[in-house]
Amino acid sequence: MWAGRGRRDGARITNTSKHTGRMTAVLTIRADGEKLPILFVLRGKLGGRIETNEFEEYPEGHFYTVQENAWMDAVTRHFYVEKVVKI
Repeated sequence: MWAGRGRRDGARITNTSKHTGRMTAVLTIRADGEKLPILFVLRGKLGGRIETNEFEEYPEGHFYTVQENAWMDAVTRHFYVEKVVKI
């Protein structure tokens, strides 16, 4: 599901039978150089199949949420501030 490092073109994901096929990754480094956990925003609906069934299978140490277009919107930004930045 992950695209190759350093790609200049869009990543093509060929097999997405279980996963959504689209995501946004929010990477944050504080001014002191501390790297925060990655926030992955996947395409899906709050309370839907991905959030309720698949998140437990994803690697620990990062944060995951869903949004209909896998974008950072007001709801995902609030999640980011409350969960990731405040750790």
